[in-house]
Amino acid sequence: SEQYGDVGVFLRFSDFEYYKSSLKEKEITTVGVNYWPVANVVLKADYQNTKGDDSSINLGFGYQF
Repeated sequence: SEQYGDVGVFLRFSDFEYYKSSLKEKEITTVGVNYWPVANVVLKADYQNTKGDDSSINLGFGYQF
């Protein structure tokens, strides 16, 4: 059963190749947190580190209807 006021954490690692004039490789590590304050609503925040590039912080809001 779902409980509201819950917190969840996640970790995602991506490693991919693509072509842009030549073969490129990219590794991205993301760690984040989800918070469900009420039914069908989630607040999300994550920190994303791209190897060799800048890092970023992302904030999100989700609603299920």
